[in-house]
Amino acid sequence: MVNIPDGPRNRIGLLLFIGMMAFFAFFAEIIIVSRLDHDCTGEPCPICLEIGNARALLEGIGRACAAVLAAGFAVSFRKALVRLFPPLCFFPLTPVALKVKLSF
Repeated sequence: MVNIPDGPRNRIGLLLFIGMMAFFAFFAEIIIVSRLDHDCTGEPCPICLEIGNARALLEGIGRACAAVLAAGFAVSFRKALVRLFPPLCFFPLTPVALKVKLSF
C-alpha cells in the first residue's frame, strides 16, 4: 500500500486541483448556456462543436470525480476492515511470509 504523506503542500495542491476543476466546469456551463440560441449553419457549425467539447469536458470531469470517490471509498473501507478485524489483515501469504524453506 502506498503511503502518501499528509502535509500542507498536499492540501494546497488538492485545493488548487479542486478549484481548477470547478473553474473549468463553471465556464463549460457558461459556454453551453450562452450559445444555446445560435443560428446553426449545419454540420460544420463551430458553435455546435464548441458546445460538444464543453459537454465532453463536463462528462469527463464527472467520470473523474466518480472514480476518485470510488477509490476513496475503497481505501477507507479497507482501513475500517483492518481496524475492526486486525488478525484478518489482507497481507498476501507468500512463501517468504510463511518462512517456507524451498530446497530442491
